Amino acid sequence: MQTMNQFIANQNQNNNHHNNNNNPPPGVDMLTRFLRLRSAKFSTAHEPMIALDWLRSVDKDLVTVGCTDAEKVRFAAHLLEGPAASWWDNFQITHPIDDITWEMFQEGFRTAHVSSGIMSLKRREFRNLRQNYRTVSEYIDEFSNLARYAPEDVDTDSKRKERFLDGLSDDLAIQLSVVHVPDFQTRWTKLEFLRESGTKLRTARGSTTTTTTTRKRIRGSVLTMMGMAILNTTSME
Repeated sequence: MQTMNQFIANQNQNNNHHNNNNNPPPGVDMLTRFLRLRSAKFSTAHEPMIALDWLRSVDKDLVTVGCTDAEKVRFAAHLLEGPAASWWDNFQITHPIDDITWEMFQEGFRTAHVSSGIMSLKRREFRNLRQNYRTVSEYIDEFSNLARYAPEDVDTDSKRKERFLDGLSDDLAIQLSVVHVPDFQTRWTKLEFLRESGTKLRTARGSTTTTTTTRKRIRGSVLTMMGMAILNTTSME
């Protein structure tokens, strides 16, 4: 906060030498434009990706406004609070503010708030991810979240498909592997269909009042729907 106040004060002082100029000081005007974007503040994060998401979001806002390198550093620092603000104060002890580039700020921020050890643990967690007790929706959400820690494992559709099926429960993985789909997103849609189909079958089997004929009818309907889904997908190619 002190750095930002000094920055504004310097801009105001420079403006006093141009009393005939009615335009606002460039630096202050840029700060106003940046603050209007209401960029999120940052204090600390329990997961590395939260810190990286914040840094990317702020960088996007700074680029949108058209900030200079020096303005990027000062404006981003203005958004730091709590532990992050303490890090910034300590960072300036060994790095004079006027010498800090935006690249240096980002590197220092990542070093302080994105633990390489936690990144490795999250990457390992993704590679060992199994559906287990999770619902399909919960498994998909967890898969998408952890996949960000191992981008090299999912940088193609085939690699993403293989890792996804590897962690899926056996019955769904087998059914989904034989359904031909053009891309991974469509595969997720088919997965939801198969999950609901399996739920119908389990409900039918577990009911004491359901007759064998009824169970066969339900199973036949489900298999027919699955066949239609496969045919529809194939015909779209």
